Amino acid sequence: MKFKWPLRLRISYNGNTSAFQADAVGPIPSIRSNGATKKDPKPLDLYWFYVVRSSMKKRVKIMNFETSLENFLSVVTENTKKYYKTNYSNLTPPVYVNLGGRKYNKIVSDDGNRNSVYCFVEKSTGLIYKPAGYRAPAKGARGSIYEPATFKNSDPHGSWLYYR
Repeated sequence: MKFKWPLRLRISYNGNTSAFQADAVGPIPSIRSNGATKKDPKPLDLYWFYVVRSSMKKRVKIMNFETSLENFLSVVTENTKKYYKTNYSNLTPPVYVNLGGRKYNKIVSDDGNRNSVYCFVEKSTGLIYKPAGYRAPAKGARGSIYEPATFKNSDPHGSWLYYR
């Protein structure tokens, strides 16, 4: 039996042998201008294209989040070093550490003796929040790790996180 490509397959499940069986039914009917057909609301090729495409976008977004978070931490560290050099020349500046979490990344400033929360970064959006306490952020985003202009004036005390 010869069929035109792309083939339309009928997949059936055989309960006795616990196996799937695929039978060639015929060519896919003509595709409309919007990509759908009368019988198939989404052609299989387009469906797989959307699935693969969306998973690739998620991977790119995750990589961008990680690199943006590293960029954010490096800018905050540099600004803190400058601030300590001009105002507190006899002290060592704190080190900023990323402590992960379920929904938020907790950015902690560690000066050797004690830890304090510097800010929270939401994993899904990359928004920066002022800490309300050690465990939770305050309401209302104060910046974004994707926009360096929002954190270019950062300081070690976190005063840039207050609303103006």
